[in-house]
Amino acid sequence: MTDLDWNGCLNARDVAGLPTRYGGTTRAGIIRTDSLHQLDDAGWAAFHQVRAGLVLDLRSDWEMTEPHPLDGDPAYRRIPWIDPVADQRRMPADEPLMVDIYRGSLDRNQGQILKAYRAIAEVPLDVPVVVHCRSGKDRTGLLVALLQELAGVPGDVIAADYAMSETRLGIPDRIAALPGTDEERAAAGLLWRSLPETILGALDHVDQRYGGVRAYLARCGLSAREIHRLGLRLLTPVEFEAVVFDFDGLLINTETTLVESWQAEARDLGLRVGIASSSPRSWVTGHLERVGALDLFDLVVTGDEVAAHKPDPAVYQLALSRLDLPGRLAVAVENTAHGVAAAAAAGMRTVAMATPDVPAETLTGAGLVLTGADQLSLSEALFAVSP
Repeated sequence: MTDLDWNGCLNARDVAGLPTRYGGTTRAGIIRTDSLHQLDDAGWAAFHQVRAGLVLDLRSDWEMTEPHPLDGDPAYRRIPWIDPVADQRRMPADEPLMVDIYRGSLDRNQGQILKAYRAIAEVPLDVPVVVHCRSGKDRTGLLVALLQELAGVPGDVIAADYAMSETRLGIPDRIAALPGTDEERAAAGLLWRSLPETILGALDHVDQRYGGVRAYLARCGLSAREIHRLGLRLLTPVEFEAVVFDFDGLLINTETTLVESWQAEARDLGLRVGIASSSPRSWVTGHLERVGALDLFDLVVTGDEVAAHKPDPAVYQLALSRLDLPGRLAVAVENTAHGVAAAAAAGMRTVAMATPDVPAETLTGAGLVLTGADQLSLSEALFAVSP
Protein backbone atom coordinates (compact mmCIF):
# COMPACT_ATOMS: atom_id res chain seq x y z
CA MET A 1 0.00 0.00 0.00
CA THR A 2 1.30 3.45 -0.94
CA ASP A 3 0.04 6.62 0.70
CA LEU A 4 -0.85 9.43 -1.67
CA ASP A 5 -0.52 13.06 -0.67
CA TRP A 6 -3.75 14.29 -2.21
CA ASN A 7 -4.53 17.29 -0.05
CA GLY A 8 -8.20 17.31 0.89
CA CYS A 9 -8.79 13.58 0.46
CA LEU A 10 -8.40 11.54 3.63
CA ASN A 11 -8.44 8.03 2.21
CA ALA A 12 -6.31 8.13 -0.96
CA ARG A 13 -3.88 5.27 -1.45
CA ASP A 14 -2.48 3.01 -4.15
CA VAL A 15 -2.85 -0.68 -3.39
CA ALA A 16 0.71 -1.43 -4.56
CA GLY A 17 3.16 -3.47 -2.52
CA LEU A 18 0.86 -6.15 -1.08
CA PRO A 19 2.11 -9.77 -1.13
CA THR A 20 0.37 -12.31 -3.36
CA ARG A 21 0.26 -16.08 -3.33
CA TYR A 22 1.72 -16.08 -6.83
CA GLY A 23 4.96 -14.54 -5.59
CA GLY A 24 6.04 -10.91 -5.51
CA THR A 25 3.77 -8.02 -4.64
CA THR A 26 0.95 -6.07 -6.22
CA ARG A 27 2.03 -3.29 -8.53
CA ALA A 28 0.91 0.31 -8.69
CA GLY A 29 -2.08 1.31 -10.75
CA ILE A 30 -5.26 0.91 -8.70
CA ILE A 31 -5.88 3.96 -6.54
CA ARG A 32 -8.71 4.00 -4.03
CA THR A 33 -9.92 7.21 -2.47
CA ASP A 34 -12.79 9.14 -1.01
CA SER A 35 -14.66 11.74 -3.06
CA LEU A 36 -12.43 13.97 -5.17
CA HIS A 37 -14.51 17.11 -4.64
CA GLN A 38 -12.57 17.59 -1.39
CA LEU A 39 -9.23 18.15 -3.14
CA ASP A 40 -7.59 21.56 -2.86
CA ASP A 41 -5.29 23.05 -5.50
CA ALA A 42 -2.27 21.10 -4.28
CA GLY A 43 -4.36 17.94 -4.17
CA TRP A 44 -5.52 18.42 -7.74
CA ALA A 45 -1.95 18.99 -8.87
CA ALA A 46 -0.94 15.67 -7.28
CA PHE A 47 -3.98 13.94 -8.78
CA HIS A 48 -3.18 15.09 -12.32
CA GLN A 49 0.37 13.78 -12.01
CA VAL A 50 -1.10 10.27 -11.89
CA ARG A 51 -2.55 10.60 -15.43
CA ALA A 52 -5.41 8.23 -14.72
CA GLY A 53 -7.05 6.57 -17.69
CA LEU A 54 -10.24 5.99 -15.72
CA VAL A 55 -11.75 7.78 -12.75
CA LEU A 56 -14.57 5.49 -11.64
CA ASP A 57 -17.21 7.13 -9.44
CA LEU A 58 -19.40 4.56 -7.67
CA ARG A 59 -21.83 7.01 -6.08
CA SER A 60 -25.58 6.92 -6.62
CA ASP A 61 -27.76 9.63 -8.18
CA TRP A 62 -29.00 10.91 -4.83
CA GLU A 63 -25.42 11.65 -3.74
CA MET A 64 -24.73 13.95 -6.69
CA THR A 65 -25.60 17.22 -4.96
CA GLU A 66 -23.08 19.05 -7.12
CA PRO A 67 -21.38 18.31 -10.45
CA HIS A 68 -18.26 16.17 -10.27
CA PRO A 69 -15.11 18.26 -10.73
CA LEU A 70 -14.15 16.01 -13.65
CA ASP A 71 -17.47 16.20 -15.49
CA GLY A 72 -16.64 16.35 -19.19
CA ASP A 73 -13.23 14.73 -18.75
CA PRO A 74 -13.05 11.62 -20.98
CA ALA A 75 -11.45 9.65 -18.14
CA TYR A 76 -14.38 10.23 -15.78
CA ARG A 77 -17.18 7.66 -15.59
CA ARG A 78 -19.89 7.41 -12.99
CA ILE A 79 -21.21 3.87 -12.63
CA PRO A 80 -23.31 3.60 -9.46
CA TRP A 81 -22.48 0.46 -7.51
CA ILE A 82 -26.05 0.25 -6.25
CA ASP A 83 -28.83 -0.75 -8.63
CA PRO A 84 -31.74 1.54 -7.61
CA VAL A 85 -34.38 -0.92 -8.79
CA ALA A 86 -32.84 -3.86 -6.96
CA ASP A 87 -32.25 -1.69 -3.91
CA GLN A 88 -35.99 -1.12 -3.57
CA ARG A 89 -36.30 -4.81 -2.70
CA ARG A 90 -33.76 -4.53 0.08
CA MET A 91 -35.09 -5.27 3.56
CA PRO A 92 -32.93 -3.34 6.06
CA ALA A 93 -34.14 -5.53 8.92
CA ASP A 94 -32.50 -8.50 7.19
CA GLU A 95 -29.15 -6.70 7.08
CA PRO A 96 -28.43 -5.47 10.61
CA LEU A 97 -24.63 -5.55 10.27
CA MET A 98 -22.34 -4.10 7.63
CA VAL A 99 -21.25 -7.57 6.57
CA ASP A 100 -24.91 -8.37 5.88
CA ILE A 101 -25.20 -5.22 3.76
CA TYR A 102 -22.08 -6.24 1.84
CA ARG A 103 -23.43 -9.72 1.17
CA GLY A 104 -26.73 -8.34 -0.04
CA SER A 105 -24.98 -5.76 -2.17
CA LEU A 106 -22.92 -8.42 -3.92
CA ASP A 107 -26.05 -10.45 -4.60
CA ARG A 108 -28.43 -7.78 -5.88
CA ASN A 109 -26.15 -5.30 -7.68
CA GLN A 110 -24.47 -7.65 -10.13
CA GLY A 111 -25.54 -5.72 -13.22
CA GLN A 112 -23.88 -2.56 -11.91
CA ILE A 113 -20.88 -4.47 -10.62
CA LEU A 114 -20.42 -5.91 -14.11
CA LYS A 115 -20.33 -2.42 -15.60
CA ALA A 116 -17.80 -1.20 -13.04
CA TYR A 117 -15.35 -4.06 -13.52
CA ARG A 118 -15.77 -4.04 -17.28
CA ALA A 119 -14.83 -0.36 -17.33
CA ILE A 120 -11.64 -1.20 -15.43
CA ALA A 121 -10.85 -4.17 -17.70
CA GLU A 122 -11.03 -1.91 -20.76
CA VAL A 123 -8.24 0.38 -19.54
CA PRO A 124 -4.71 -0.44 -20.81
CA LEU A 125 -2.82 -2.29 -18.09
CA ASP A 126 -0.07 0.31 -17.82
CA VAL A 127 -2.54 3.17 -17.27
CA PRO A 128 -3.67 3.94 -13.68
CA VAL A 129 -7.28 3.65 -12.53
CA VAL A 130 -8.79 5.73 -9.71
CA VAL A 131 -11.87 4.36 -7.91
CA HIS A 132 -13.91 6.33 -5.41
CA CYS A 133 -17.31 6.61 -3.77
CA ARG A 134 -18.14 9.03 -0.98
CA SER A 135 -15.76 7.83 1.74
CA GLY A 136 -13.75 5.28 -0.23
CA LYS A 137 -14.64 2.72 2.41
CA ASP A 138 -17.59 0.45 1.55
CA ARG A 139 -18.35 0.34 -2.17
CA THR A 140 -14.76 1.14 -3.08
CA GLY A 141 -13.59 -1.26 -0.39
CA LEU A 142 -15.64 -4.11 -1.82
CA LEU A 143 -14.55 -3.46 -5.40
CA VAL A 144 -10.88 -3.31 -4.43
CA ALA A 145 -11.07 -6.34 -2.13
CA LEU A 146 -12.39 -8.52 -4.96
CA LEU A 147 -9.56 -7.31 -7.21
CA GLN A 148 -7.05 -8.11 -4.49
CA GLU A 149 -8.53 -11.57 -3.99
CA LEU A 150 -8.36 -12.13 -7.75
CA ALA A 151 -4.67 -11.17 -7.74
CA GLY A 152 -3.91 -13.61 -4.94
CA VAL A 153 -3.53 -11.20 -2.02
CA PRO A 154 -4.01 -13.19 1.23
CA GLY A 155 -7.22 -12.57 3.15
CA ASP A 156 -5.53 -11.16 6.23
CA VAL A 157 -3.68 -8.63 4.07
CA ILE A 158 -6.90 -7.64 2.29
CA ALA A 159 -8.56 -7.19 5.67
CA ALA A 160 -5.72 -5.04 7.02
CA ASP A 161 -5.79 -2.81 3.94
CA TYR A 162 -9.56 -2.47 4.17
CA ALA A 163 -9.38 -1.63 7.89
CA MET A 164 -7.07 1.34 7.23
CA SER A 165 -10.05 3.38 6.05
CA GLU A 166 -11.39 3.54 9.59
CA THR A 167 -8.34 5.39 10.92
CA ARG A 168 -7.85 7.56 7.85
CA LEU A 169 -11.42 8.79 7.98
CA GLY A 170 -11.26 9.47 11.70
CA ILE A 171 -14.17 7.15 12.37
CA PRO A 172 -13.28 6.32 15.99
CA ASP A 173 -13.28 10.03 16.87
CA ARG A 174 -16.53 10.59 14.99
CA ILE A 175 -18.19 7.76 16.87
CA ALA A 176 -16.91 9.06 20.20
CA ALA A 177 -18.36 12.50 19.43
CA LEU A 178 -21.87 11.17 18.80
CA PRO A 179 -24.53 12.15 21.32
CA GLY A 180 -26.32 9.42 23.20
CA THR A 181 -25.34 6.41 25.25
CA ASP A 182 -22.34 4.13 24.90
CA GLU A 183 -24.65 1.45 23.58
CA GLU A 184 -25.97 3.79 20.87
CA ARG A 185 -22.45 4.77 19.88
CA ALA A 186 -21.43 1.11 19.75
CA ALA A 187 -24.41 0.38 17.50
CA ALA A 188 -23.37 3.19 15.16
CA GLY A 189 -19.86 1.79 15.12
CA LEU A 190 -21.11 -1.51 13.73
CA LEU A 191 -22.14 0.33 10.56
CA TRP A 192 -19.43 2.98 10.43
CA ARG A 193 -16.29 1.03 11.21
CA SER A 194 -14.07 -0.88 8.75
CA LEU A 195 -13.73 -4.09 10.70
CA PRO A 196 -11.54 -6.86 9.23
CA GLU A 197 -14.28 -9.41 9.85
CA THR A 198 -16.64 -7.37 7.66
CA ILE A 199 -14.63 -7.70 4.47
CA LEU A 200 -13.59 -11.26 5.31
CA GLY A 201 -17.25 -12.14 5.74
CA ALA A 202 -18.02 -10.68 2.32
CA LEU A 203 -15.20 -12.66 0.70
CA ASP A 204 -16.36 -15.81 2.46
CA HIS A 205 -19.85 -15.18 1.06
CA VAL A 206 -18.37 -15.01 -2.44
CA ASP A 207 -16.59 -18.32 -1.84
CA GLN A 208 -19.51 -20.14 -0.26
CA ARG A 209 -22.32 -18.92 -2.51
CA TYR A 210 -20.54 -18.52 -5.85
CA GLY A 211 -17.44 -20.69 -5.66
CA GLY A 212 -14.86 -17.92 -5.49
CA VAL A 213 -14.18 -14.52 -6.97
CA ARG A 214 -13.63 -15.78 -10.53
CA ALA A 215 -16.93 -17.61 -10.52
CA TYR A 216 -18.64 -14.59 -8.98
CA LEU A 217 -17.33 -12.21 -11.64
CA ALA A 218 -18.33 -14.68 -14.34
CA ARG A 219 -21.80 -14.81 -12.78
CA CYS A 220 -21.94 -11.02 -13.06
CA GLY A 221 -21.29 -11.41 -16.79
CA LEU A 222 -17.56 -10.83 -17.25
CA SER A 223 -15.73 -12.99 -19.77
CA ALA A 224 -12.75 -15.15 -18.83
CA ARG A 225 -10.48 -12.75 -20.69
CA GLU A 226 -11.87 -9.74 -18.82
CA ILE A 227 -11.44 -11.50 -15.48
CA HIS A 228 -7.86 -12.39 -16.37
CA ARG A 229 -7.09 -8.77 -17.28
CA LEU A 230 -8.54 -7.60 -13.97
CA GLY A 231 -6.11 -9.86 -12.15
CA LEU A 232 -3.22 -8.64 -14.28
CA ARG A 233 -4.00 -5.06 -13.27
CA LEU A 234 -2.46 -5.71 -9.86
CA LEU A 235 0.27 -8.04 -11.13
CA THR A 236 3.11 -7.76 -13.61
CA PRO A 237 1.17 -7.09 -16.81
CA VAL A 238 2.52 -9.74 -19.18
CA GLU A 239 -0.19 -10.48 -21.71
CA PHE A 240 0.85 -13.91 -22.96
CA GLU A 241 -0.40 -14.80 -26.42
CA ALA A 242 0.15 -18.56 -26.63
CA VAL A 243 0.38 -21.75 -24.60
CA VAL A 244 2.46 -24.62 -26.00
CA PHE A 245 2.08 -28.10 -24.53
CA ASP A 246 4.48 -31.00 -24.51
CA PHE A 247 2.89 -34.04 -26.10
CA ASP A 248 4.37 -37.29 -24.84
CA GLY A 249 3.96 -36.77 -21.11
CA LEU A 250 0.95 -34.52 -20.91
CA LEU A 251 -1.31 -35.70 -23.67
CA ILE A 252 -0.89 -39.45 -23.68
CA ASN A 253 -0.12 -40.19 -20.05
CA THR A 254 -1.91 -39.18 -16.88
CA GLU A 255 -2.42 -35.45 -17.15
CA THR A 256 -4.81 -35.09 -20.06
CA THR A 257 -7.27 -33.45 -17.66
CA LEU A 258 -4.96 -30.46 -17.33
CA VAL A 259 -4.48 -30.19 -21.09
CA GLU A 260 -8.21 -30.41 -21.78
CA SER A 261 -9.18 -27.81 -19.19
CA TRP A 262 -6.32 -25.44 -19.96
CA GLN A 263 -6.78 -25.74 -23.70
CA ALA A 264 -10.42 -24.72 -23.33
CA GLU A 265 -9.51 -21.89 -20.96
CA ALA A 266 -6.81 -20.69 -23.33
CA ARG A 267 -9.46 -20.29 -26.01
CA ASP A 268 -11.60 -18.29 -23.59
CA LEU A 269 -8.60 -16.07 -22.84
CA GLY A 270 -7.95 -15.50 -26.53
CA LEU A 271 -4.64 -17.41 -26.53
CA ARG A 272 -3.32 -19.57 -29.32
CA VAL A 273 -2.57 -23.18 -28.41
CA GLY A 274 0.13 -25.46 -29.77
CA ILE A 275 2.10 -28.65 -29.27
CA ALA A 276 5.90 -28.98 -29.31
CA SER A 277 7.03 -32.61 -29.16
CA SER A 278 10.25 -34.51 -29.77
CA SER A 279 8.19 -37.44 -31.12
CA PRO A 280 7.69 -38.06 -34.88
CA ARG A 281 4.87 -36.18 -36.56
CA SER A 282 3.06 -39.33 -37.68
CA TRP A 283 2.83 -40.51 -34.08
CA VAL A 284 1.69 -37.15 -32.69
CA THR A 285 -0.91 -36.30 -35.32
CA GLY A 286 -2.08 -39.90 -35.55
CA HIS A 287 -2.88 -39.98 -31.86
CA LEU A 288 -4.60 -36.58 -31.96
CA GLU A 289 -6.73 -37.67 -34.91
CA ARG A 290 -7.74 -40.89 -33.14
CA VAL A 291 -9.01 -38.97 -30.11
CA GLY A 292 -10.55 -36.18 -32.19
CA ALA A 293 -8.23 -33.51 -30.80
CA LEU A 294 -6.12 -32.43 -33.77
CA ASP A 295 -8.34 -29.46 -34.59
CA LEU A 296 -8.00 -28.13 -31.04
CA PHE A 297 -4.46 -26.89 -31.67
CA ASP A 298 -3.27 -24.00 -33.81
CA LEU A 299 0.04 -25.67 -34.57
CA VAL A 300 1.86 -28.94 -34.01
CA VAL A 301 5.66 -29.00 -34.15
CA THR A 302 7.42 -32.37 -33.94
CA GLY A 303 10.86 -33.88 -33.56
CA ASP A 304 11.34 -34.85 -37.19
CA GLU A 305 11.19 -31.15 -38.16
CA VAL A 306 14.28 -30.17 -36.18
CA ALA A 307 17.87 -31.35 -35.98
CA ALA A 308 18.05 -31.76 -32.20
CA HIS A 309 15.61 -32.83 -29.52
CA LYS A 310 14.89 -31.53 -26.02
CA PRO A 311 16.72 -30.25 -23.96
CA ASP A 312 17.84 -28.47 -27.13
CA PRO A 313 15.41 -25.56 -27.70
CA ALA A 314 15.01 -26.18 -31.45
CA VAL A 315 11.45 -27.54 -31.32
CA TYR A 316 10.27 -24.60 -29.21
CA GLN A 317 12.14 -22.12 -31.36
CA LEU A 318 10.36 -23.49 -34.42
CA ALA A 319 7.00 -23.27 -32.66
CA LEU A 320 7.68 -19.64 -31.72
CA SER A 321 8.71 -18.87 -35.28
CA ARG A 322 5.43 -20.26 -36.62
CA LEU A 323 3.49 -18.36 -33.98
CA ASP A 324 5.50 -15.24 -34.88
CA LEU A 325 6.08 -14.58 -31.19
CA PRO A 326 9.07 -13.88 -28.97
CA GLY A 327 9.58 -16.42 -26.23
CA ARG A 328 8.53 -14.01 -23.49
CA LEU A 329 4.94 -13.98 -24.82
CA ALA A 330 4.44 -17.75 -24.74
CA VAL A 331 4.22 -20.30 -21.94
CA ALA A 332 5.34 -23.90 -22.23
CA VAL A 333 3.62 -26.66 -20.25
CA GLU A 334 6.00 -29.56 -19.64
CA ASN A 335 6.50 -32.59 -17.44
CA THR A 336 10.21 -33.34 -17.79
CA ALA A 337 13.38 -31.53 -16.81
CA HIS A 338 14.61 -31.75 -20.42
CA GLY A 339 11.43 -30.12 -21.67
CA VAL A 340 11.63 -27.35 -19.08
CA ALA A 341 15.23 -26.67 -20.07
CA ALA A 342 14.32 -26.57 -23.76
CA ALA A 343 11.51 -24.08 -23.26
CA ALA A 344 13.58 -21.88 -20.97
CA ALA A 345 16.41 -21.84 -23.50
CA ALA A 346 13.90 -20.60 -26.08
CA GLY A 347 13.06 -17.70 -23.77
CA MET A 348 9.66 -19.03 -22.68
CA ARG A 349 8.05 -19.10 -19.27
CA THR A 350 7.45 -22.65 -18.09
CA VAL A 351 4.84 -24.52 -16.09
CA ALA A 352 5.75 -28.08 -15.14
CA MET A 353 3.43 -30.87 -14.08
CA ALA A 354 4.93 -33.40 -11.67
CA THR A 355 3.89 -37.04 -12.08
CA PRO A 356 4.62 -40.24 -10.15
CA ASP A 357 7.48 -40.88 -12.58
CA VAL A 358 8.76 -37.28 -12.59
CA PRO A 359 8.78 -35.87 -9.04
CA ALA A 360 8.48 -32.16 -8.41
CA GLU A 361 12.04 -31.83 -7.11
CA THR A 362 13.39 -32.70 -10.57
CA LEU A 363 11.48 -29.80 -12.15
CA THR A 364 12.93 -26.90 -10.17
CA GLY A 365 13.95 -25.08 -13.34
CA ALA A 366 10.29 -24.33 -14.12
CA GLY A 367 8.67 -21.06 -13.17
CA LEU A 368 5.81 -23.01 -11.59
CA VAL A 369 5.56 -26.68 -10.60
CA LEU A 370 2.11 -28.22 -10.16
CA THR A 371 1.34 -31.53 -8.51
CA GLY A 372 -2.26 -31.89 -9.65
CA ALA A 373 -4.29 -31.11 -12.74
CA ASP A 374 -6.82 -29.07 -10.76
CA GLN A 375 -4.34 -27.17 -8.60
CA LEU A 376 -4.60 -23.89 -10.52
CA SER A 377 -6.55 -22.56 -13.45
CA LEU A 378 -4.55 -21.54 -16.50
CA SER A 379 -5.21 -17.90 -15.69
CA GLU A 380 -3.75 -18.34 -12.21
CA ALA A 381 -0.76 -20.21 -13.60
CA LEU A 382 -0.08 -17.34 -15.99
CA PHE A 383 -0.14 -14.96 -13.03
CA ALA A 384 2.37 -17.17 -11.23
CA VAL A 385 4.91 -17.35 -14.06
CA SER A 386 4.76 -13.67 -14.95
CA PRO A 387 8.13 -12.01 -14.24
